[in-house]
Amino acid sequence: MPDGSMIERGRLGLQTRLMPLAVADAALRTAEVTWTTGAGVRRYDYERQRFYNEMLSLNPAHVQMDRFASGNSPLLDSHTGYGVASVLGVVDRASLNPPVATVRFSQRDAVEPVFKDVRDGILKNVSVGYRVGRYEMTPPPTGEGDWTYLAVDWTPMELSIVPIGADAGATFRAQPPGNVGPCEFVLPPVDHERVHEIRSRTTLCGLGEDFANRLIYGGTSLDACFRQIVDAIAAEQPQTPIGVSMQTTDNTDGAVIPQVRLMGEALAARYNCGTASDQARQYRRTSLVEMAQQCLELRGIRTSMMSDDQILQRTMTTTSDFTGLLSDTGNRLLRKGYDSYKGGLKQCARQITAPDFRAINKLMLSEAPALRKVLPGGEVKRGPMTESKASYNLETFARIFGITRQALINDDLEAFATLATSFGRAAAEFECSQLVTLLTGNPTMSDGVALFHASHGNKSGSPGAISVTTLGAAKSAMRLQKGLDGVTPIDATPAFLIVPAALEAIALQFVTQISPALATSVNPFSGNLQVIVDPRLDAVSATVWYLAADPGAIDTIEYAYLDSAPGLQLETRMGFDVEGLEMKARLDFGCSIYEHRGLYQNA
Repeated sequence: MPDGSMIERGRLGLQTRLMPLAVADAALRTAEVTWTTGAGVRRYDYERQRFYNEMLSLNPAHVQMDRFASGNSPLLDSHTGYGVASVLGVVDRASLNPPVATVRFSQRDAVEPVFKDVRDGILKNVSVGYRVGRYEMTPPPTGEGDWTYLAVDWTPMELSIVPIGADAGATFRAQPPGNVGPCEFVLPPVDHERVHEIRSRTTLCGLGEDFANRLIYGGTSLDACFRQIVDAIAAEQPQTPIGVSMQTTDNTDGAVIPQVRLMGEALAARYNCGTASDQARQYRRTSLVEMAQQCLELRGIRTSMMSDDQILQRTMTTTSDFTGLLSDTGNRLLRKGYDSYKGGLKQCARQITAPDFRAINKLMLSEAPALRKVLPGGEVKRGPMTESKASYNLETFARIFGITRQALINDDLEAFATLATSFGRAAAEFECSQLVTLLTGNPTMSDGVALFHASHGNKSGSPGAISVTTLGAAKSAMRLQKGLDGVTPIDATPAFLIVPAALEAIALQFVTQISPALATSVNPFSGNLQVIVDPRLDAVSATVWYLAADPGAIDTIEYAYLDSAPGLQLETRMGFDVEGLEMKARLDFGCSIYEHRGLYQNA
């Protein structure tokens, strides 16, 4: 055994290999077989969770032939050893060099059909069953691929007639799982410094001895081992939402570590997300690797002998400080982009939150019935009320972006900062696009009629450009809208003029306050309407315009977020798809139009 090798002991069941059966001798009731070539067979090691190529050494010192060559080994039916009925014959002779054996079939009547099928070429194969007492294991040369297990102590036990075609890679369970014998697995020599590094990291991360052994004897590089540690931690831990303020505490008394918070503040300020305080300015020129190093030192972990790559790997697998620092910066960048977009239909919609993803149901009651005079001694009459119901629900929208390991080492977050900010703005624009799709889709309302329809009294009879006449007609139509009772005027006053980009100039010109010289030149709508321009409307129509009432006065357009995660959220985890830190921007959002009475369309 090579110096520095290690031995693991385990239990191993009977192994089998398929070999061709030679032509039978009908008179002697015998057949010849080459029972092994030692060639490789691909198998799976369930204990170590990997495929391996099993090789049988044909060195006479490695093969225990006493039992097999004694004439006492059985010829079985498909490795079945539960009773004498499964014994078809006996292995009369067997040798290793060459590896041939002679099998003799029983003269029992029950065996005759099997022997006849062998003579007729129907059954063509035998399978040798053997027990391994010792393997020498060799990892793949490049760290990728299958290991090689060389059996250097093994004993052929029996031969079996089997019913399937020749397949050099076929394996069978020859005996019940409990019928196993001892086996030694000789591990290759190891680099003790490498072993110490792997064991210290896996122990610190609570990954267990079995996981450490798979890395130590896996033949992969130390960097590859560190990446597997990161992946294992990420798989075991739940995703942590970072859409909240960052709290970093040490491992003992729970006190907040102010240096980490100041580093996050300085990093955010580097990308114009706020202003760094006087205390945080000391970190304005600190690189990302230096921040990671200080996060480790604050935890009492010495870094003097670590490379930049080792510092980043260590800080991402042992503490949440550095990950939280980057997450906090990403969240600020995301929010900066999200808040930068102020346009779109959200300006005339009402925002609410929902407790979960179930349907958001809204019950709308009609106006209270009019009061009636009560005569002396008379009865007070009950007044009927009408109701209407509408519903919608939240949906989840998400995308992933990340910071690569190379960018962290190079202290290059420019691309990440640009991408995070763009993601934030894209999310805000996405919400507005959902509202535009809803409005222009002219959805069917709870009464079974389209949102904009003549029977709803909120659609112009003929199209017309923005003018005193067309706006006057639209405003009058909204004021004359009746409540759910079909009688009571609700006086829906328009507050917003919604136009595509093509009508922006005329809309702004029309609502601008001026002081005309003549009363007949007065524009009654000057200063009374807020213009909302949404360029997404142009893709549907460049001439259609809308009026909308104040959503606080009458239900019009409504959008909702999840109560526990309002607006755009950020989740962070190591190793989703790339080496580095990946972030998932997630939005739980839904929208609906409840009332046709607060909206008007001029087509």
